[in-house]
Amino acid sequence: MGLTFTSILGFSQGYVYSEHLGVILSQINIPDHPDLPAQYSMVETVTQAVGLGSKLASVWIKANSPGQIVTAAQSSDYVYVFNSFGVVELKVCPDYMFTKINGKYNLDPINNEFYGLVKELLKYPSRTFLVSYFFEMNVYMGTSSSRRPDFPTLDFFEQAQAGKNQALEENPKNGVTVYDLVEINEDSNWQAFVMKYFPKMKTDLYSLSHYSLTNPIAFYFDFISKYAPPSASFGRKNIMLGEFGKTVRNADEAAQSNYLTKVIDDAKAWGVPYLFQFWISDQPDLNLRTSGEGYGLITTKQEGSLKRQSWYRLHTFLQGA
Repeated sequence: MGLTFTSILGFSQGYVYSEHLGVILSQINIPDHPDLPAQYSMVETVTQAVGLGSKLASVWIKANSPGQIVTAAQSSDYVYVFNSFGVVELKVCPDYMFTKINGKYNLDPINNEFYGLVKELLKYPSRTFLVSYFFEMNVYMGTSSSRRPDFPTLDFFEQAQAGKNQALEENPKNGVTVYDLVEINEDSNWQAFVMKYFPKMKTDLYSLSHYSLTNPIAFYFDFISKYAPPSASFGRKNIMLGEFGKTVRNADEAAQSNYLTKVIDDAKAWGVPYLFQFWISDQPDLNLRTSGEGYGLITTKQEGSLKRQSWYRLHTFLQGA
C-alpha cells in the first residue's frame, strides 16, 4: 500500500489544523417548520463554515423511507456541501430500518442505499468522504442498554459496507477517496459495544462522539485502539472525533472556548486524523431542546447571528496562527 496517511503526515511535526479540524453543519435535512422561527438554511450554514475557514464539514443525511438518502445526496443542498469542502463526513441514518415488517427490522434496502449513495459521491473528484454507518451506534443498537437491544447490528453493518464496497469496486481509481467508519458515544455502555463489535467491524476509521471530560480524551482513544483493527490508510491512528462540543447553557462563552481548545489540543497530541466541532451555529428548537441549544459558534438568527468567543478561537486554529 506504500506510505500510510499517518506516515505521510508525521503527526508530531506536521499537524496542520486546517487539514483535520472541521465543523458540523447546523442542518439535518429537516424542512423549515411553519411553527418555528426562521432557521439557517443548508446554504447559510455552509457559508458560515467556509467563513470560519473550515475545509472540512460533517452533516447528517437521513431517510424515513428507502431511497431517500440517495435522493437527498442528489439535492441542491448536498451538492452544494460536496462542492464546498475538501473533506465531508456523512452521518448516514436510514431511520426506516428501525420499523419492523412482519416482526423483522427492515434491512432489505440497506445494501442498495449505501451502494447508491457512494455512487453519487464518486461524482466529486478530488474529494474525500467519510461515510458513517449511522451515528452513535451504541446509543441506538447493539447492547442491553441501547434503545433497540434486539437490533441486528452486525447484519446492518455488513449490508451497508457491502453496498459501499460494491460501488467502489465498480469505479476504481476515479480520484475520489471514500473512507468508512462506525461511531460510538461515550455514554450508553460504550466499552461493552467497542469490545463486542469493533473487532468484527473492519473499517477505515472508528469515531468517538464526546461531550465531557469525565476522563482524559486519550483514555477513550487508547481504549478504542485496543479493539479497533488497524487500517491500511491510517494504521493504529484510525480513531477520529466525530463530535465534540460544549454548550453555553449554565456556562459562559469563555468556558466553551476553553473546553474546545483543550479537546482540540488533546486530540492533536494523540494524532487524531479528523475532528468535528458540534456545531457551526445554533438553530431554533428542532426537537433538540436538550442537546442542540448553545453549542453553536454563532447564535441563532433571533439572537442576531453573533459570533461567540469560540468562533474566534477556532478561526485562529484554522488560520494556523
